[in-house]
Amino acid sequence: MNRKAILIIDMLNDFVQPKKKDKIIRNIIKNIKKLIYISREKKDLIIYVNDSHIIGEDKELLEWGNHAIKGTKGAKVIKKLKPLKNELIIEKREFSGFSRTNLNDILIRNNINNIIVCGLFADICLKKTCIDALKNNYNIIFLKDCTTNYHDNSVENTIKELKKIGQINDMELNEYVESNKNE
Repeated sequence: MNRKAILIIDMLNDFVQPKKKDKIIRNIIKNIKKLIYISREKKDLIIYVNDSHIIGEDKELLEWGNHAIKGTKGAKVIKKLKPLKNELIIEKREFSGFSRTNLNDILIRNNINNIIVCGLFADICLKKTCIDALKNNYNIIFLKDCTTNYHDNSVENTIKELKKIGQINDMELNEYVESNKNE
């Protein structure tokens, strides 16, 4: 059986607040909420992969400023996508969800072969997580209408960069839902 895990990356209060991409973010939240609902019904493994930084220890804060500080409201998943008690939360201190976390161990323990990625931001944390997932031989589905880039280049450009590294399947949420109806 090809088990799958849904990785919801950095859908945190600190990242959803910027007004610059308000409409885009609202659509992403709506799509991820639908994905979560469907995934819960199918009993897929849902894992929230969240920045959770420590001031004075994490180099990322030097470049990006203080954000998602461990224990603060900013480092919590937004209310609209709140995890259930049985869903896993991985705290990361680097861009990749695999870096210095137990994500790979959890995926192995649960016999996961396929990961579905969504969240913020495609050109930073999703990209780094996908690169490490490829190194660990996971099949990846990148839901392109469940993310956006931090920088102004398009999500399509990020996907093209990832496809140069390895096999990435990219699709819209509705296409993913349709392709999984019979599972």
